[in-house]
Amino acid sequence: MYKKILSVMLVLLMLCSCFTVFASAEGETSESEELIKVLKDAYTEQWLEDYEGRGEAEYFDGTLNYFSYLGEAGCHVFQAAAVPGDPVAPTDIIGDYRFTAFMCMTYCDTNPAAMFAYKDGELMTLKEAYNKGLVDLDLLYEQTDKHDTMEKLSDEEILENKCKEAFVKQYELIGDSAEYSYVPFAIQFKNYVVFKLYPITVSPMESFQYLDGYLFCEGNIIGSERDNPTGLYTMDNFGNIESLYKTVSKGFIDLDEVYPELSKKTVMYMSGDVDNDKKLTVKDATLIQKYLANVPEAIKKVGELQLGYCVMEVDEPFELRMFGGTSKVTIKDATFIQKKVAKIIVEEAPKSFDHQAFNISIEPKTAKEYTPEDFPEFEVEKIDRFDSDMLDMTLLTVYLKNPGKDNIIDAMNSIRTRAEFSHISACYAGYDA
Repeated sequence: MYKKILSVMLVLLMLCSCFTVFASAEGETSESEELIKVLKDAYTEQWLEDYEGRGEAEYFDGTLNYFSYLGEAGCHVFQAAAVPGDPVAPTDIIGDYRFTAFMCMTYCDTNPAAMFAYKDGELMTLKEAYNKGLVDLDLLYEQTDKHDTMEKLSDEEILENKCKEAFVKQYELIGDSAEYSYVPFAIQFKNYVVFKLYPITVSPMESFQYLDGYLFCEGNIIGSERDNPTGLYTMDNFGNIESLYKTVSKGFIDLDEVYPELSKKTVMYMSGDVDNDKKLTVKDATLIQKYLANVPEAIKKVGELQLGYCVMEVDEPFELRMFGGTSKVTIKDATFIQKKVAKIIVEEAPKSFDHQAFNISIEPKTAKEYTPEDFPEFEVEKIDRFDSDMLDMTLLTVYLKNPGKDNIIDAMNSIRTRAEFSHISACYAGYDA
């Protein structure tokens, strides 16, 4: 008897559970449908408002051509298009993710992947929501199954995008100049990322640059600065952009250290390395001698190098050869390499600087007393001060508690954007950070 009663109760409990689950699912479905309706209505209203008068709104019957809900992560995120679009799939990078629009018209040039966010009655583009800190893209990626629309960038792509964003911000690029600037590679070294940037327009002329014993070549003139025709830049650990030329000239990057990796990404030759084996040896001198003797295999080898003739010319300053010089490859170039390999010739060491302290100049002269607490970015041992009435300038020499080349570089770069400082200088003459 008791067993029968227990069996009946168990069946009743199971039935109640089923009804509860069904009611819950029905409630969730109802809420989901209501949310989708709210999002679609918000988008439709905004679309009609934006496109009214452009001759497109009259063709819209209120039915969206495309709608896809990705999830909620601070904002409700969705992708939508009002009218049919081009079969080309435009993409947009937001944060560390690439968003792709499939078969739908882009909302506008600033939102090519047609991604939107909705929060507290306000509709905005996903990029606007991200820039305002309203959406957590990492959480969204974990929640959504639409990874054909939302794709996580590789570590290399993330670094490239950070370089582009920093470049656009520092050089105040807008419109197409910002949208279509392209970073083909970025490599992280100690204190800097070295990267190349192609702007929206380039000059179809071969460019080259000699820097600290290395020759850089590029098929176009792409740099935005006169001393940077090959478009090579550095980004420090604080997002400041500078040409590779300036960073190397200051002694902050040793090209000998970055050459093995950098030469894999861009056309870069060590001066005199005619066989391009990434080191200077007596074989390079021998190859030049054979070239001068018109040995076919040597002529072919040199011809395989972009600007190979210039790589062989090592016995005089490169600037004299490229800008009005009349020199040519001679036996002196081979002899120069032999002497350098034998260490008979020792080239000037890279510019060095004090690894204990650096200078800050403030113009005009200030009455403010600076203490270590004024520099929360790093630990200060002491500050020496000099005031010049004649120059109307205050000079601070800042000593670090943890000195060293890398720490000095990072300390200077960390305060480069502080408007109160006129110049930030390493402790040697003639250098401005």
